[in-house]
Amino acid sequence: MNTMSRKSNIDSPPSTQYRVLFVASPKVQNIGGLERQALSLASFLKEDGSFFAMACAEGGGLEQACRAKGLPTLKFHPANSFDLLGALSLARILIKNKIDIVHVHSRRDYLPVIFAIAFAVRLSHDKKYRPRLVFHAHLVRELAAPGKLSEWLYTSYLDRTVAVSKATRNRILQDHIIPDDRVRLLYNGVDFSSFYTPGSPQALEARISFRQLWGVPQDAVVIGMVGRLCDKGQLHFVRAIPALREKIPNLRVVMVGPEGKDGYADKINFLADNLEVKDVLYLPGPAASNVPQLLNAFDALVHLPIDEAFGLALVEAGAAQLPVIATLAGGCTEVVTEGVNGLLVSREDQGEVVHAVLSLFDPKTGSALRKKLGEQGREMAVERFGAQRQHNELLELYKELCQ
Repeated sequence: MNTMSRKSNIDSPPSTQYRVLFVASPKVQNIGGLERQALSLASFLKEDGSFFAMACAEGGGLEQACRAKGLPTLKFHPANSFDLLGALSLARILIKNKIDIVHVHSRRDYLPVIFAIAFAVRLSHDKKYRPRLVFHAHLVRELAAPGKLSEWLYTSYLDRTVAVSKATRNRILQDHIIPDDRVRLLYNGVDFSSFYTPGSPQALEARISFRQLWGVPQDAVVIGMVGRLCDKGQLHFVRAIPALREKIPNLRVVMVGPEGKDGYADKINFLADNLEVKDVLYLPGPAASNVPQLLNAFDALVHLPIDEAFGLALVEAGAAQLPVIATLAGGCTEVVTEGVNGLLVSREDQGEVVHAVLSLFDPKTGSALRKKLGEQGREMAVERFGAQRQHNELLELYKELCQ
């Protein structure tokens, strides 16, 4: 059953050149990279005067995060891709508020929003009214299925698809008959103002306090992983810990993030127990809002997904001047350049993963390598993946659509 409602915490719609409605309806309590990027863009558009509301699930983590940031919300959680009642309710809101652009962030909402646009075109008294439609592709996957229906709808109503990496863009063009110029590359952006300057008193204080919070010795070598426990190769990395522990006796591994799939923390703990390394493993749970600060407690970040659209944790690690180890997966190779700001490994080669970590902590050369990769990582992150760059490019896209 659809849960679309006009009830919201909107005081009054903005008086601006554009009225932009964001849509992201997955009802998750612990928000991930998709939700964090949607929040960042919405906050920027609110300052610009263009943001109208976030259509999201009632009671979900995204709705709560929006309220904490003072962002208006609408209740929206379609039952499935063919929830026509939900689409009709959304269409009426589009017409009533004269929404210029509908920017959809979640894959589950693509088809319902297309139906809403189609309804709005037919129901509006203004026969020229047609909101512009933007899909934001945060995953390296096809946009939707079934193929033939989605192709027809996309060519009829979709104005632009925003891809967060070249890997994502290539997959979309490979899977769908969409003109090349309708798929725009827009790398995710990070607000670096929330990161402490590496080596500053604030960074050192954060390092000490988070290690105390986790129960990690201050003199330990801490390898960190950030993201849903089921997504970023955490279970895979546990298998490398016995070999690493032989060479790094004071090793500790901290995996920050929600489970993603129920029971995944138990799987990780069970494997660690069987391998007799549970005493060096810490699972402190989700901490998305504290990522810029907690990164100071790590000595390196490991990121081992099977596929990755972008790799936000890699950019954030760069901002914290951390060396990173990542797999040769999708967007990881667009964020990490081998030997420049990190090391790239084959996920399937356990020995390669172990060798990369040991090279960072080699008694003779490790310190200099970590320093070089960290400094260049920060430089590349600021130069290529700043939030302001992302915001400016998004506004250019909106201008292009509305002219």
